[in-house]
Amino acid sequence: MIKGKHAAYAFVIAAVMVFCFAGCAENPGIQGGDFIEQKTLADSFAARGNTTAALSGDEALDLTGAEINGRKEIFLNNNTLKLTGSLAVSQNGVIDLKPGEGFSDGVIDLSELEFVFPDGLSGYPDDMAIIEIRSGISIIEPSANDYITIRDFGILVSINVYKP
Repeated sequence: MIKGKHAAYAFVIAAVMVFCFAGCAENPGIQGGDFIEQKTLADSFAARGNTTAALSGDEALDLTGAEINGRKEIFLNNNTLKLTGSLAVSQNGVIDLKPGEGFSDGVIDLSELEFVFPDGLSGYPDDMAIIEIRSGISIIEPSANDYITIRDFGILVSINVYKP
């Protein structure tokens, strides 16, 4: 009987450890995984893993030096977001822009955002999404770049890696 109780305790402890390692570990940034709400847009971009943030007014953010790790879900809430600087493209993250619950529009201004591929294009899959923009959001497109393409799917506009 004691062996049975010890085995049961060991099983419960092992199950708790597995659950904790799976759910309590740092948010890994898996698409569809848990999103950690951030107070500011800058905090959302700086954090590793899947994060979410909502704008309360028009905002501009310089992404120079930022490493996008995980899905960055940004709710524009009828505001304008201007992304500037040099974004080092990463296979580990995507920026996901949405109007916001109860909101129908917003503006994303990418006119001063440059996309940089630190290790060249060889490691990137063709047509990999960098930014996803949901319907209802007006887009001010980035300047021409030989390595990105803009695809309009009707309900989603996607800015993707393009290998000529």
